[in-house]
Amino acid sequence: MANTIAAVYVDTFEQNLRQVAQQETCKLLPWVAVRGEESENHNWEKLGSSDASLKTTRLQATPVADTLWSRRVSVSGTWDNGESTEQEDPVQM
Repeated sequence: MANTIAAVYVDTFEQNLRQVAQQETCKLLPWVAVRGEESENHNWEKLGSSDASLKTTRLQATPVADTLWSRRVSVSGTWDNGESTEQEDPVQM
């Protein structure tokens, strides 16, 4: 049984996940939960910050941090942004 996860494995997993996410939504869709909200806003539970403790042995007890939960509200809206540059003016680019 492995005690650690190699950094190379974590980096490879992240790169593969980014590649799948950028290709098509249909490749990632079976593995994620999609929320279709009909309301104007949505509440998301958010775990607060806490301090990590050093793990000294393999089978030590899990520490209880009693981290506080908070609620974040997201409001849907339509935003637009654009930039116009002239092809003849390379200083703008």
